[in-house]
Amino acid sequence: MALPLLFTTGHVDALSVVSDAPGGFSAIDLDRMFQLQFAFTRIVETHSLRDMAENLLDAYVGRAAGKRILAGEVRRGEGQTIEAVIWYCDLRGFTRASDRLSRDAVIALLNDYFSAMGEAVTEAGGEILKFMGDGMLAIFPIAQPADRAETVSRAVWAGAAAAETIAALNVARQAASEPDVRFGLALHVGEVMFGNIGASKRLDFTVIGPAVNYTARLERLCGQINCRMIVSAAIAEQMPKEVLAPLGRHALKDIDEPQLVFGLRGVSA
Repeated sequence: MALPLLFTTGHVDALSVVSDAPGGFSAIDLDRMFQLQFAFTRIVETHSLRDMAENLLDAYVGRAAGKRILAGEVRRGEGQTIEAVIWYCDLRGFTRASDRLSRDAVIALLNDYFSAMGEAVTEAGGEILKFMGDGMLAIFPIAQPADRAETVSRAVWAGAAAAETIAALNVARQAASEPDVRFGLALHVGEVMFGNIGASKRLDFTVIGPAVNYTARLERLCGQINCRMIVSAAIAEQMPKEVLAPLGRHALKDIDEPQLVFGLRGVSA
């Protein structure tokens, strides 16, 4: 037998039930199931709505943030201090490109760029937190100190994978007479507050803290020294020396001392 399940949203689903009893369902069985139809509907609708909420939160705020929001962490200022590798990337020359390209060409450029960056992050176990214009913020949470070197390594090689994907993508874009995807990427590791910030009626689940600000300043340095990927000294401490190349000390905004930065060998400007 099949029963219609009428959701409160107007959506109609169905429940089908099969009996292995000789002669099938009895009249009493059918009567009971019809009486329980409303309860079946509410149970199925509840599970369906939760699945939908999980999928939407995964898509819009990321898996880790989505789980915490569903668990009830929705108060402004609520969060926890975690250690993480912070990933911040940005398109170079995007303002100029958006002025001269058509809307569809701009959207295609952004989608190509975010797809390459986003897939590299998620495949390496990272968490995309937000897209900000032509920038992307992501983290690789470090569960415990013993995992620090392994997490840093995953993030660094994710950056290398993104650069490789974009290099291949640019070959195709050049063949189609489309502008190259040019980017800057910075990685740093440190403590961040992972939680809710924002207005009283509009929250953002993200990371904040000095380590995040430092990463953003590092990324701005990419264009100044013409390097696609820069990592901090804190990242370099966790990586084999032969993997990274020192790029010298450079001034960063609002930081007194010039900072030693590194590039990944093979990832050029």
